Amino acid sequence: MSPRLVVAGMAAAILPDADVIGFRFGIPYGAELGHRGASHSLLFALLCGLAALIAADRLKSGRLVAFAFVSFSAASHGLTDMLTNGGRGVALWWPLSAQRLFWPVRPVDVSSIGIDALTDGSLIHVLASEALWLLLPATLLSLLFRWATSPHIDLPEGQS
Repeated sequence: MSPRLVVAGMAAAILPDADVIGFRFGIPYGAELGHRGASHSLLFALLCGLAALIAADRLKSGRLVAFAFVSFSAASHGLTDMLTNGGRGVALWWPLSAQRLFWPVRPVDVSSIGIDALTDGSLIHVLASEALWLLLPATLLSLLFRWATSPHIDLPEGQS
């Protein structure tokens, strides 16, 4: 994967939280364009992927790979926010439904919004929770996938 595509995927994974700027314009949290609303939907993720498909040459990637990687990256944000133990849920199916959803299991501690995360003392606690419930499983799955798809050393018959 090209470095440009990796950066685009990272940007797409962060982009849904740009919706917090709506607070400055009076958009309430629970509104469709509010926090964890439309920008956290699968439609938004597909639109990000479409932008990557159009920009695939600039991203030094094939169009299908760019679309899939950036779409998945953007979708991962809303899907992981659904694991948090706070907030009002994620409008995953917007515009088909404005209903806010969570996963049945919600082990990840929710972070404060904005600068409060830096000043209320919760940042380390939230980062530890995310490391335990998101980073550790993702790392283990990645290592397992890498091991399963890498060539293995074949031993001569009779040896193990």
